[in-house]
Amino acid sequence: KNHNKTNEILKFNNYNSQYIFCWGDYDKKKKYCINKKDISYLGDLDISFVQAVLHHSFLRNIFDITKSKNSNNREYLSNYYEIINFTKNQPQFNYIHLYFPHPPYIFDDDCSFRNISKDNLVVNNKLITNKEERFKGYLKNLSCSSIVIKKMIEKIIAEDPDSIIVFAADHGPHLQDKQKDLNFSYINILDMHSASLAIRSEKYCKNKVSQSQISHVNILRILLNCFSDEKINLLPEIVFYEDVNHKSIRSKKLNLQEIQRLRLDSK
Repeated sequence: KNHNKTNEILKFNNYNSQYIFCWGDYDKKKKYCINKKDISYLGDLDISFVQAVLHHSFLRNIFDITKSKNSNNREYLSNYYEIINFTKNQPQFNYIHLYFPHPPYIFDDDCSFRNISKDNLVVNNKLITNKEERFKGYLKNLSCSSIVIKKMIEKIIAEDPDSIIVFAADHGPHLQDKQKDLNFSYINILDMHSASLAIRSEKYCKNKVSQSQISHVNILRILLNCFSDEKINLLPEIVFYEDVNHKSIRSKKLNLQEIQRLRLDSK
């Protein structure tokens, strides 16, 4: 529903919108992006990725992956920023989802492909039992993603110095071991839910938005309200807490003040 509303507003305001997903083909050791609104994880992503998804389920033992890759929607690239294209004399909205630094940890610090064992080719990094390998893999993927983001931002600013750029993560690194004593603590919240958020707005919306309103849950609503005549109501700043053992989302909700209190208590 929200996705359709966003498309409706962008279309009404004559925005050229792109929804881009970027990842790596581990089988071919090539980088690629997919530029379409609906991604099929079985149809569009590479076989190694599908195997990684099934690694921690009984399905992997009975699922014979014989189908070839669907490369019709895939664009192989030397550099990820090449996927960003601009339309002259038309406003543009780019949503770019970089799958890394999420596991599998297939990239090295410089974005070259690593050779990793089948046991470590997983999307659930808790299955990487060697803690040192888990942290090392995460940091390498993180280093690569930092390089990619920097180059993408540089390309966008070179094309449009007044562009609004939002950099946001959707969850924490999930690196902690499964431990019952991490059931509810500040470090657990950081590991599961800490998410970066940075906004660059040199010109537009600068005087229309209160700093206190900016949060992950509201940033898109704020921007849509800013460049359109929409008045979308903002949501309360609430964190839905899930524990380190991936239990189902609890009824426990935390506001920003409660999280700050837990941080102070942890010192």
